[in-house]
Amino acid sequence: MSTGQSIAMTLNSNNARYVHWAVNCYDPEFISLHTPDNIEVNYLLEGHQGEMINILTAACNGNGNEFIHSIMRESDGTELCRLRMSWKTGEQ
Repeated sequence: MSTGQSIAMTLNSNNARYVHWAVNCYDPEFISLHTPDNIEVNYLLEGHQGEMINILTAACNGNGNEFIHSIMRESDGTELCRLRMSWKTGEQ
């Protein structure tokens, strides 16, 4: 849910918060073994305070280091943001 901490002064979700929400989808063990390599963000629409969101995640390739995240408004299924995140293992 969009909270007061996630909302800009115009009562829409802060753009950086979308990336934060996507990163929070990962298992803590995955995060401890990987570091972000590249993040592409496509902001589509604004989310607003109090709206519930769903995040759909899918692997992009067979090696388990690239994922697509779709952040959607729960009430109508509208996609608000799409992210592609690639990760590298350890300190590579």
